Amino acid sequence: MSFNKYDTVEDLNDSKHDWLLRVRAQAIWKGITKETKDFRGYNVIFIDDCKMVECKVTVKKFDKKVKWYSNFCAKCDINIELVDRKYQCGQCRKIFPYPDKRYQLTSLCSDNTGTVPIIWTDEEVIRLCGKTVYDIIADDEEVEDGDKFPTALQELEKKEYNITIIVTKENVKEGSKVYTATKIAAPNEMCGNHSPSQKENSEVKATEISNFNMSSPPHWQFYY
Repeated sequence: MSFNKYDTVEDLNDSKHDWLLRVRAQAIWKGITKETKDFRGYNVIFIDDCKMVECKVTVKKFDKKVKWYSNFCAKCDINIELVDRKYQCGQCRKIFPYPDKRYQLTSLCSDNTGTVPIIWTDEEVIRLCGKTVYDIIADDEEVEDGDKFPTALQELEKKEYNITIIVTKENVKEGSKVYTATKIAAPNEMCGNHSPSQKENSEVKATEISNFNMSSPPHWQFYY
């Protein structure tokens, strides 16, 4: 285990990290107890159990053999493909004349202990490059005939980043070596006390747990 501020690539499956339980609030209400004290209740469903790891890595390259963006159904939050000349969500069956698009980037990141593939989320890519998928598609110099990997994304390569990674049950118990980044700090953001902005999502709560039995994830109800 490294004694540095950041975890190493070798540490990604280490057991030292506190596990988090990600849950989504289904309903929120207020009420009064028998002692006439206000309380707030949450109906919560289990989403995923994970742990957070922060690494300082260098992005060697992006995988340019796969498409750098994906079409997706905003309602179901799943990728959709073109089948029989139409885009249709496999879950809700909705047909899209022009579907929503988001970045789909997989980077190969290294430190002095090894290399791992890390998926970059759409929000972080937009923040770092300053362009949406639509901005790049609309720029003929960026995409040319459609096969070119955009310059705006290539400029993110060969740089060092602080990346906060989600390590899920799939990584630990099922052996998956592909990780997803939740926060990415660019080189200029790693100076001083500056850190990338964090958006609060009132629907998603993260709860620290230390001795969690992965085989029986709980469904919790919280009162405050």
